[in-house]
Amino acid sequence: MVSQGFHSPQLGKTARHSHKRRYNTTSRVEFNKCGPFPVLYVAARNRRNDEGSFILDTQELIAQCVVISAIVACIQHVPGVQAYENVRVEDVENDILQAGLLAAEAKNYEAAERFFQTYLKQEDPNSASGYSNLGNVHMQMGKTRLALEDYNHAVALAPEAAVPLLNRGLAYEQLGVQYEASNNMSKANDAWEQGRLDLKTAIQLDPQEFAAYYDLGLIEMRLQRYDDASVHLQQAADLAPGIAGYRVRSAALLFQTGDDQKAASQLRGVVRKYGNYAEAHAALASVLKSQGKFGQAEEEIAKAVELDPLWADPVEVKKNTRWPPKLYAAHEQLIKIS
Repeated sequence: MVSQGFHSPQLGKTARHSHKRRYNTTSRVEFNKCGPFPVLYVAARNRRNDEGSFILDTQELIAQCVVISAIVACIQHVPGVQAYENVRVEDVENDILQAGLLAAEAKNYEAAERFFQTYLKQEDPNSASGYSNLGNVHMQMGKTRLALEDYNHAVALAPEAAVPLLNRGLAYEQLGVQYEASNNMSKANDAWEQGRLDLKTAIQLDPQEFAAYYDLGLIEMRLQRYDDASVHLQQAADLAPGIAGYRVRSAALLFQTGDDQKAASQLRGVVRKYGNYAEAHAALASVLKSQGKFGQAEEEIAKAVELDPLWADPVEVKKNTRWPPKLYAAHEQLIKIS
């Protein structure tokens, strides 16, 4: 999954910023207030850049909200992000927690696991953010069931906080993916339903938590509840208009549910603003093809393939993206005739 957020233990301290989910190893990040947990999102949606990259589904599943704590501050140079508050690693007073956060930021998850476990055992056994951070580490390590136990503790300790519920919802989604891989669709659907309930509760606690709407829409797409998914993905896009990926995903669901015109209009808006966003070009090409606009469709798919040749391979696209069935079918047909 991409995500999970590493949190500061200072539950009363908050910061609110715009949020674009980008993958950048130099830690270009944005703050978002999730309930009482200040968190720092470092989203790993894209293989290359947020405008032209090929989407990696495996990363998206394991880190959909990845958040490397409200304590890593590097937002000065992010376009469109206003820095209301910088919280630095050195501002965290507890040495064990600071070491755990630094280890997590460096992706040394084994060390981070030990530090967070020690913090919970020796310093604060009732730290909801400590358990949520430990759960995030376990998710990054592929230990989904352990992560669920951690998030259960966090939710029990802070039932009014949205972030632990958001993280647990993502863990249930990943558990469902694991069941799906073993062809146990009954358990997969049960896990996704659990995740759906957690994300809906997170939204009730924080109606402005756009990441919860987005992830809820993605789980509903897995459950083939396309109308509901379309509504929630559109809400995410409206709450976070600066995140181009939300608009692309919302447009894909608009297309799935029959609103081809609005889907095309939304995708045109994205490619106008982000000319190097390969996925947006590919999605737009697929929609245009279904509208019978073959010349325009071929222009758009050519741009997508130029930016990333993988968009010319329907098998790879299906393997590594999260599109609804109708868009996959349109893309495959377009590639066959191009």
